[in-house]
Amino acid sequence: MIWNEDFIFARDAKLKDQKAFATQPQRILINDLTALYRWTTHRLSVEHPAISEWWSFVESRRISKTEVFDGFRVHEQRALRIGKTHREYARARLAISERFNNDMSALVLARLKIPVWGFCGRAAFQTEFDEVKRRRRDGPATAA
Repeated sequence: MIWNEDFIFARDAKLKDQKAFATQPQRILINDLTALYRWTTHRLSVEHPAISEWWSFVESRRISKTEVFDGFRVHEQRALRIGKTHREYARARLAISERFNNDMSALVLARLKIPVWGFCGRAAFQTEFDEVKRRRRDGPATAA
């Protein structure tokens, strides 16, 4: 049996996870030895034994005849073209809001030991800034 084999996203995913996608995500088989990465606040350690389930492919991955999920190097090249770091590009591309309290200071790489069923799709839009933090930092918004 492949991990997550009986997991049906529409039925089993938490509502907040369902809302994180712009559309219904596509179920895909991710083979063992597939390399994945994510930006997070903490590396895996005894103090921080868990990291969320949101990961990206290290190598670009064709999902269908028309859809490719870009890998780390493609994102890095695109970030350089617009004068951003990989981390800044990833924050915008993956809709990682300040509200999630993820400073994205640690890059974590992983390689699967077993095949798993996963879900790929476009991230839903998020508010970029935590308004309370922004007001504390910048003061109240003023009209021009």
